[in-house]
Amino acid sequence: MIKRIPIEDLELGMYVVGLDTPWIRTPFLIHKFLIKSVKQIDKLRDHVVKWVDIDTSKGKDHKNALPVEASSEE
Repeated sequence: MIKRIPIEDLELGMYVVGLDTPWIRTPFLIHKFLIKSVKQIDKLRDHVVKWVDIDTSKGKDHKNALPVEASSEE
């Protein structure tokens, strides 16, 4: 399931599948990735990312995250 969380709630083990910032404005070459280090989270914060979409079927879930509606995923 795809859920949206604020960047402050991003944790190790979560699988990112979307950002509120265009990918071209970030240092990440791969658009979907598992958070393996705090350094990755810091890079996202440094590039003014305010929220991310995570895929809970591929990584850690967040208890307060809200599901992203199918119409807004694309």
